[in-house]
Amino acid sequence: MWVFSGLLTACSSVEPTPDIQPKPITAISVRPQNIILIIGSGVGLSQISAGMYSQGDRTHLERCTASGLHKPLSIDGIITGAAAGATAFSIGLKTYQGAIGVGPDSMAVPNVMEQARAQGWLTGIVTTGSLTDPTPASFYAHVKQQEQRAEIASKLATSGLNFFVGAGLEEFSANTRAASSSALSQLSDEGYVLSDYTRGDLANFQLPQSRKVGYFTANTAPETTQNMPYDLPLALKKATAFFTQTSVGEGFFLLLSTGKTAEAASANNSPALIAEMIQLDQTVGMALDFAEQDKETLVLITGDREVGGYALKIGSSRDSILGGFTTGGSTASLIPVFAFGPGAELFNGVFDNFEIYTKLRIAMGF
Repeated sequence: MWVFSGLLTACSSVEPTPDIQPKPITAISVRPQNIILIIGSGVGLSQISAGMYSQGDRTHLERCTASGLHKPLSIDGIITGAAAGATAFSIGLKTYQGAIGVGPDSMAVPNVMEQARAQGWLTGIVTTGSLTDPTPASFYAHVKQQEQRAEIASKLATSGLNFFVGAGLEEFSANTRAASSSALSQLSDEGYVLSDYTRGDLANFQLPQSRKVGYFTANTAPETTQNMPYDLPLALKKATAFFTQTSVGEGFFLLLSTGKTAEAASANNSPALIAEMIQLDQTVGMALDFAEQDKETLVLITGDREVGGYALKIGSSRDSILGGFTTGGSTASLIPVFAFGPGAELFNGVFDNFEIYTKLRIAMGF
């Protein structure tokens, strides 16, 4: 008994784990000339696993040379929404739920795309959802709440983006209280060459000789990518073609957002979620193919937060994933990060979500 009580005394005197301060990387050997950032909305490790097992135990993410985990906390707590999660990536600050491009004090903060443009980079956004959804909006707009859709739409014209593809045409077509013209008219006034699904489809869209190009894929965001007139790999192909023909001596920063992965998880629809994950993996493969050939492009893949509390249940097989959910909302799970190309080593380890912004700035050299 004396030995046991002594052991208890020894255990109780163990010091608590000190704060862990990993040494940051402040320099890299080779800088990327281009960046492709792929954000899987609501995508965590289980979603990735389901997509992988459904494709013969393989995923293009295995081609990446660096990997890590980010902590998707907001200032409101450990549960993060799309707006606060994406805004942490874009401005380098943790913020409150619903914030779009603003800090905890609700004041606008320059985002990484704006800073890239100031250094001469071209920029673009592609999403399978609406262009006013929180993830894409966090990279071009600054508003206090994600529900301010009309105001978000009005910010696109003056954002300086060179290229965009996404749904939500109706949100850009109506006049707003703040302006007598629609956001669509404002885009035309700012010199954008615009097209939309009513004049054909994205596959047949001929890229104009312009430095400002936009394509609206649908009047409203479709429920899933399975009933869309295009897919994310096709949109990525159009985007890289645009930047290749347009950027002469200039780098580009392209955001790809999968707006429908989170919606499938939120609806607790495992088959739809797996279909979205397979398309996301195809997109990752195409981005990595581009980077391997280009040799100057950093590809970064992550999620803004995990949605659904998703798990692969007993009885699952390659041919039949039995997916289970614990919630229809976000969870606090750590989120995987994968990287390939110049600067990929920055993304090894465990770090806060806002550090993705810092690491991107280091990679770009400003």
